[in-house]
Amino acid sequence: MLSVSAEAEAQLLAQLSAPVAQPQQIPAAPVPVPQAGPHSSSSFSRHVSSSGRHGLRLNSCRRSLEARCPLRAGLARCQLSSSPKLEVSTSLRTVLVQLEHTASVHASRLKERLHCGLARLTSFTPQAEGVLRLPVGREVLRDWEFGPEIGCGASCVTRLVMSRATGQAAACKTINKSGIFRSAALKAAMLGVQRELAIMQHTSGHPHVVQLRGVYEDARALHLVMDWCAGGCLESLVSTKLPDGKLGEAAAAAVAQAVLEVLAHVHGRGVVHRDIKPGNVLLCSLNEDAPGELTTDNVKVTDFGISLPYTPGRPLTELAGTLDYMAPEVLQRCYGPAADVWSTGVMLHELLCGQLPFSGDTLEQMAQCIQKTEIDLSGPAWSGVSHDAKQLVALCLQKDPRDRPSARQLLDTFADWLELGSGF
Repeated sequence: MLSVSAEAEAQLLAQLSAPVAQPQQIPAAPVPVPQAGPHSSSSFSRHVSSSGRHGLRLNSCRRSLEARCPLRAGLARCQLSSSPKLEVSTSLRTVLVQLEHTASVHASRLKERLHCGLARLTSFTPQAEGVLRLPVGREVLRDWEFGPEIGCGASCVTRLVMSRATGQAAACKTINKSGIFRSAALKAAMLGVQRELAIMQHTSGHPHVVQLRGVYEDARALHLVMDWCAGGCLESLVSTKLPDGKLGEAAAAAVAQAVLEVLAHVHGRGVVHRDIKPGNVLLCSLNEDAPGELTTDNVKVTDFGISLPYTPGRPLTELAGTLDYMAPEVLQRCYGPAADVWSTGVMLHELLCGQLPFSGDTLEQMAQCIQKTEIDLSGPAWSGVSHDAKQLVALCLQKDPRDRPSARQLLDTFADWLELGSGF
């Protein structure tokens, strides 16, 4: 906001109070302009001129000017006073209109810079910042042949596709732009897509992370082509194909090793996944005759949609994830990579004994249970589980994140037990 000194305001009012015999012959010399305060941009002065070409815009801007510029409102009141000699000159009106226009331009530029800053904070590579600015018209159909629909969401649909060059199958997630544009959270939605792509690019190359094969954009949609995991998700396997709702110890070890290796990889690159759970663990293939038999090579982690970059000493504070797998420190809004280790412990608890470690009839009760209830690994459901498996779960579910080992430490400490999932 411009700060108008008392001296400058008096100078303007003095000029306005001067008798004007023939208003139509007012000289074109510029009217003295109130000087901006010490914190205002010097570019304001460059936009102020004596030209009267903006005078026609006065009527359309009048209400906005009166609401935003007290000096303008005061001058308008002078026009309605009993003295017919007080008139606002065209040049002064031009100055006021131009000042407001300049302030609006600066506000828009500041908002744009803030959004660009947010995009840079959530991007890791120069290429990632260009996502969502791809040339319109790049055809996904040129490289991929589309097959049946395999999933859908509020503004996206996932289809099975096949590479025209290699014949390799993949999954294409198509995000409807109009669905995003109609959203009240437009900017958050676009930044969320950009962030997910940037993190997927940043964490690419690991054998247990679902890889991004390509990004395409056309006039109506954004297409993300990723690895196709024909075995579906771990949650579906446990809930529909295993009668007792749990895995054998070797299969659980396979899942644990793959997930911990992914966490060690992404944590080392400064990323917190924030939503580790069976629904985000995919299986490359599935033996229908023995669905409970899994190996480490068969497991991949997906869905970096709510992942965030992390800097040591600067904890994350946003409440995010799935409550059943949420760490106590996430509920307290002060957390880091250790929250992913907790989620892994909850998932292993569920896979090994067939039930979640914490429960509640309401969200509040569930949150209280997560923060206060100690786990019990001595019940009948744990009778056939090895000591190493129980110890791994117990360490992952330490209430204090400082007592929780890192993913890399768990891989080193329980290497022998995790080897059960290698299939050899």
